[in-house]
Amino acid sequence: VQPVIYPEEIGGFKVSKKATFFMQDMHYGPTAIDQWDKSKVNIFFAKERPERIPHETQMVTLGISKIKPPLIIPPDTIMEFYTKYQVPEAISLLMVNPHMHLLGRKFKAYAVTLKKDTIPLIRINSWDFRWQYYYKFPRMVKIPAGATLIAEGLFDNTADNPFNPFFPPRQVTEPDHS
Repeated sequence: VQPVIYPEEIGGFKVSKKATFFMQDMHYGPTAIDQWDKSKVNIFFAKERPERIPHETQMVTLGISKIKPPLIIPPDTIMEFYTKYQVPEAISLLMVNPHMHLLGRKFKAYAVTLKKDTIPLIRINSWDFRWQYYYKFPRMVKIPAGATLIAEGLFDNTADNPFNPFFPPRQVTEPDHS
């Protein structure tokens, strides 16, 4: 993963003296070669407290919104799921991180304003697990107060999905992360 570099007007994350760092987005695919992970983490400390500090949040799993219908994908089915969240105040989005693992097929996210305008955020018509990544916007995307963020995903739990790790397909639920 490439490092996140914030715009100059935005600082990094506030860290307390008792902070614990952890990596939540490490994903490894199967390989025929024994390998060691050589990931590194660099932490840079600011000389002054920045005026604006970003806030990271996520929708769905362990996040601020629920998946509908509940993420249960029976074998031999292709299903659509979505999640929504109404922002209570105006926000600026720096990036998005679509996350669907191997059963994912399509993904899109957008916002709908109170005036019913649509703000497109990302569309992936042919999901590829190897591209599961943070997508940074060239400029911050302004989302007005009261707008609804919507994410939609299509999952394929059939034998026709060449990336399905289960043969024959089996029921998959949210904690499986397949």
